[in-house]
Amino acid sequence: MLIPIATTVLPLVRAMLRDLNMDPVESQLPVLGGIQYVDLNAGSMIEQAHIITRLKTISGAILLTQPIRPDEVPAPLPTLAALSPASAAHNTALTLTAQGSNFVYGCEISFAGKIRATTFIDGGNLSCALVKQDIAKAGTFPVFVITPRKNPSSTLLFTST
Repeated sequence: MLIPIATTVLPLVRAMLRDLNMDPVESQLPVLGGIQYVDLNAGSMIEQAHIITRLKTISGAILLTQPIRPDEVPAPLPTLAALSPASAAHNTALTLTAQGSNFVYGCEISFAGKIRATTFIDGGNLSCALVKQDIAKAGTFPVFVITPRKNPSSTLLFTST
């Protein structure tokens, strides 16, 4: 169970959880709007309810009244900042790298309206292979990144000469 905690009171919450013999695990999810999600690792619903009650006594510690599941955590939208290369001669096969931020495992690159098999490199880089048929003609092709939840980034244009 993940509990949203204001980062300003996180040290106080950590100490309180240790006093309750709990080992809080800060999630690998991003800190959004000053909120860090903490996994309580509590065994039973009774233990979880007890901990939530104790946390509510700390002023400002709980920003939301209910715990949430990991799949309910709002994810930041991906930002597409650059393409490498940003252009190429037509009838060229190449590896296209999308550079930006907030990329997560499972993000995909859309090139000219088609989702491409995408390799996740890190939170700021994705890549995909383009074959000669993808850029068979000269022109511009829209490129964007889409998350596993189908949230798109802004669009950049790839130019084929």
